[in-house]
Amino acid sequence: MLSLVGTVGVNTANATVSAGAVTGNAEADLVVSTANADYNVVFDTDVGGANTATTITVTFPAAYTITGGALGAAAVQSSVGTGSNITANAIDVAVTGVAGDNGAKTIVLTIGATDLSLGAGVSFRILTGVTNPAVAGTSGTFTIMTNAATEAAQAGIAGVLITPAAVANLSCISSGSAGSVFLRWATPAGATAAYTAKYSVATINSNGTFNAATTFAQTWATGDVGVTQQQLVTILNPGTLYFFNLKAGGANASISPISNTVFCTAPTAASGTSGTSDGKAPVSTITAPTAGGGIQAGQPYTIKGGSSDTGGSSVKIVEVSLDGTDWMTATAVTSTATGFDWEYVWSAPVVGSYTIKSRATDNVGNIEVPGAGVTATVAVTLPSFTVETGGTPSTGTTPPSTGASTTNAQIQAQIDTLMAQVLVLLQQLLAQLQAQL
Repeated sequence: MLSLVGTVGVNTANATVSAGAVTGNAEADLVVSTANADYNVVFDTDVGGANTATTITVTFPAAYTITGGALGAAAVQSSVGTGSNITANAIDVAVTGVAGDNGAKTIVLTIGATDLSLGAGVSFRILTGVTNPAVAGTSGTFTIMTNAATEAAQAGIAGVLITPAAVANLSCISSGSAGSVFLRWATPAGATAAYTAKYSVATINSNGTFNAATTFAQTWATGDVGVTQQQLVTILNPGTLYFFNLKAGGANASISPISNTVFCTAPTAASGTSGTSDGKAPVSTITAPTAGGGIQAGQPYTIKGGSSDTGGSSVKIVEVSLDGTDWMTATAVTSTATGFDWEYVWSAPVVGSYTIKSRATDNVGNIEVPGAGVTATVAVTLPSFTVETGGTPSTGTTPPSTGASTTNAQIQAQIDTLMAQVLVLLQQLLAQLQAQL
């Protein structure tokens, strides 16, 4: 009879890196396009004993940019803050080299032969060599591996949430209406979603004070990156000093760090013209085309102009009309003191005479009455053709009196080309006449 007098414990753990995690060291280290972002790396392994490791490899998601080549041992710091070390089993282990490879998206640490399986696991910070993705949102997954014999990598380590950049140039401007001010800023990199605007009678200089401040409900457009916009904040107490801060939203519910904090006093009715209700409409001008100018038919043309507002509310939008009836919104390109310079791309001008008009609307709803506008003519430019005669080329339809003559086929081809161009012109003229009937 077989008698079981004892048991032997068998380690059934996989020979693999485990409990791996990669995180940003601070909020600023998770912002889009941040160079030398600081990342914390931790992991465990059950491979040890005689199977020591001499390298640790961290593979970043494809959207990262890794500085290639030798980065120096100082590119890594231990979890207890000592340079050129990692923390392994609660003690510092010297790092002798760090190398980056952008093709493989790896940071490789070289260490002395070390049993990494004992104690509390491995941790370190990567200080240099990593540039964040240029787009906000979830980064993708990481992989951690050592070169210890029988080691297996841990792949699929949870990614991080890359955030839009913080608004860095927020400013506050008194409006022309009591209890209302303007905030002005340039859209930061990575911003694709809604803004969160906060105001308070106390300074807003941290996430805590930001969260405690009052939210101003709004539906402001994100805007184009780098382009300045201005928005009106209302329902403030006139004569009260307020602090303002802003966060920008990005993909996957990412949100930027806080902006710079600004403050200004909400105007009152007693503050003179700056505190009275703004009843004055803004104005807009057209700088291109100029009066009587010509525009090439069928080719995109950029109508340009400027805008301003002296009523105190500043310009919100500028619209352009080609017929005085239909209005298209122009694009703000450069912010000015009380408005902005703008552009509108006329994608396919049709032959004819046009009076181009613009009108501006301010932030409290005053709309400009359009002026006379600018008259411009859209025409087809018929190119001349050249008849090769064997001597000096002659441009036009009259061949020279000397030199070798062209063949009938060549002349006929040139005539056919000219006729096709004339036909296009006649079709465009007919379409314009029909539109005017």
